[in-house]
Amino acid sequence: RGGFWNYFSMGMDAQVSYAFHTERKLHPEKFKNQLTNQATYAKITHSQGWFSSSPSQSTSRNIAIAEFAKVKIMKNPGQWEDLQIPPNIKSIVILNLPSFSGGFNPWGVPARRHNGGFAPAYVDDGLVEVVGFRDAWHGLVMLAPKGHGTRLAQAHRIRFEFHKGVIDHTYMRIDGEPWKQ
Repeated sequence: RGGFWNYFSMGMDAQVSYAFHTERKLHPEKFKNQLTNQATYAKITHSQGWFSSSPSQSTSRNIAIAEFAKVKIMKNPGQWEDLQIPPNIKSIVILNLPSFSGGFNPWGVPARRHNGGFAPAYVDDGLVEVVGFRDAWHGLVMLAPKGHGTRLAQAHRIRFEFHKGVIDHTYMRIDGEPWKQ
């Protein structure tokens, strides 16, 4: 059991964040201004394969979330259901507020809920939003006026069940703090 304050992410975005964080801890003298930090982050993003999956890269870098974890959500109290994650999603973000990573809104603003569709995100609605991303190009859609990631679910709770032996570890981050799990 656990919780988070604002957002949780798992997959390639957290892997890039972890690599940046590790490099910054090893060489703090190289991270003295925002422009250099952003350029380093972009370089790591590119080298990690987040912009394009190269066959020469290790499979752990290109693996889709659905290949190594089953995600279950609770929409109604006491009723867990499997969340169907498209096979091309390599990163998911779970939000408890309508923005993350410097103010981006990966959920976007969906039309009003109708016939089981998605509702706008609110901090006090008791729901978390689950958003998926295929790659960094997909993430850049957030820069467009109505851009957003792939809306996967709105739920009261979420649970991960990892498939043993598929990968050795994955990368995660909560509120910008990355780690290797």
